Amino acid sequence: MPSDALELEYGALPPWAQALRAAAPRFYEEYLALRAEALRDGALSRKEKDLLLVGVNAARRYRPSMLGHARLAVKWGASPEEVAETILVAILSRGIPSWMEGMEAVRIAEEAAGRPARLDPAPHVAATEPKPGWLEALEERSPTAALHYGSLRTRLLCDGHLPRRFRELVLVAINLAEGYEPGIRLHAENARRHGATDAHLVETALTAVLTAGIPAWFGIEPCLERAATPARGP
Repeated sequence: MPSDALELEYGALPPWAQALRAAAPRFYEEYLALRAEALRDGALSRKEKDLLLVGVNAARRYRPSMLGHARLAVKWGASPEEVAETILVAILSRGIPSWMEGMEAVRIAEEAAGRPARLDPAPHVAATEPKPGWLEALEERSPTAALHYGSLRTRLLCDGHLPRRFRELVLVAINLAEGYEPGIRLHAENARRHGATDAHLVETALTAVLTAGIPAWFGIEPCLERAATPARGP
């Protein structure tokens, strides 16, 4: 019989968890408590938090965690389209290697659903927003590259199976995990334009802590409008 939360969720204890439980049982119990707190339903649902971890770990190319959270996201109701769109968003921050690594997560969702992901071929185009300075600089130096990148960016950030707000939060989480302050600030501001609150940003950061450690928390504080605590579900 499963003896703890990870066994219940995964069906078997992952090798890294087996080693941690054997080497430092008290630390392992504290980790389980931290994980339970970070992943509970709140401003973001449990499904959304597992999808965040799919995106972060695709961007970081850390396969074990990416695949584990892909399975959990599916368990909590994620569709193949939602998994695929999460991976696609990561391309904007960490390039095509994110997709190359993430294809296996998409396959997991497709196998669970018994069908391939079906993404909208004619997405709603997002409203015009302020251009980041780096994109303006690219336009000045290589208009063709800027045009193609801008088209890709518009396509990957528009509302689809995942709303724009959540797509921006995926990019917040990736940049928190990498400690890249300009990316954190840019995507936190964009997430707010599409309805994100302090609670969404806090829970995004706490979720990223599970895969990138406490430094993932450091970058969110300047983006908060006031002291915030995660929202509790019913």
